[in-house]
Amino acid sequence: MQRSTQLFALVVLLASALTLAGCGAGATAVAEQAPPPADILPTPPPLPTFPPLPPTATPPPAPAVPADKASGALLSTDFSGANSLADWQVRDGTDVLGGPSIWEISNGQLRQVSDFDGAPAMYPTALVTGNSAWRDYEARVAAYSSGNEAMGVVVRASDRGYYVFRVYNEGVSLPKYAIERFDAASYTFHELASADGAGFATERWYELSVVVLGDRMQAFVDGQPVLDVRDGTLGQGSAGVYGIAEGRLLFDSFSVLPVGGR
Repeated sequence: MQRSTQLFALVVLLASALTLAGCGAGATAVAEQAPPPADILPTPPPLPTFPPLPPTATPPPAPAVPADKASGALLSTDFSGANSLADWQVRDGTDVLGGPSIWEISNGQLRQVSDFDGAPAMYPTALVTGNSAWRDYEARVAAYSSGNEAMGVVVRASDRGYYVFRVYNEGVSLPKYAIERFDAASYTFHELASADGAGFATERWYELSVVVLGDRMQAFVDGQPVLDVRDGTLGQGSAGVYGIAEGRLLFDSFSVLPVGGR
């Protein structure tokens, strides 16, 4: 009996030793299963560098008003001696604005700069000056776009509205020439006549003009007639220039001539 008891105790001790040995091996195995190293991303190559954008090209001199026409003009300016637009009024084509669009005289030229808060915007804007009693006359201006969508000449501007001869950029999918009447009460444009054609190219001066006599309006580009229409809604008013409030538009050699000056 004592021998059996000793044998049983020996078996228990051996089993306990084996169990402890197994646990130790398991712990060792767990300890050896270290987490894999974190992924190491390769060093990215340097970002490509791009050459700076070229500066905006300086426009060539604008066509001047002929001396004989300027001497008999109702108004004539090349903006070279002017530094103020106090005698001009902004007429924007929308009423949901915090202020008038920005125009300025710079380097002897009239510039359309931006909308009212200094950013480019796609709404029409006009700048007018002169005598509200003018009736029959020719308004003529040199216009230059480096990216603006439209440019034009305004006649018979008053609190009621104005007429505008509008020319579109050659890339715009609209009739390139139009005479429209702007209604200041409703802020709407009513097309009176339009025609397709070349439109205008960027970075080139054009001479735009409108002759208004009675109810007849004739529009010219570089001396060539492009539109002829009649409308008697607006009988008198001042004259000016037109564009989109996105900037990149210059005017020079603005004049208002008595009819018969062409």
